[in-house]
Amino acid sequence: MTKHYKRIPATENGRGATYTARSGRTYKITRHVNKPLFFLWKVVDGGYEKLCEMESPYDLYVVIDQLEGL
Repeated sequence: MTKHYKRIPATENGRGATYTARSGRTYKITRHVNKPLFFLWKVVDGGYEKLCEMESPYDLYVVIDQLEGL
């Protein structure tokens, strides 16, 4: 079971990106400034669902494609 957050934690304070897939699902990529980590979040009703973390934001786009069946 994945954990849902009402807000993205304040530690994710780097530049981020919002991605809307063809299916209409929205994802957010955030960055932790003090660590070399990027996080993938799925936007859900009432907040966010943390999906995974990686060292490169480009790898997160591959994960989105896999989730969307592309």
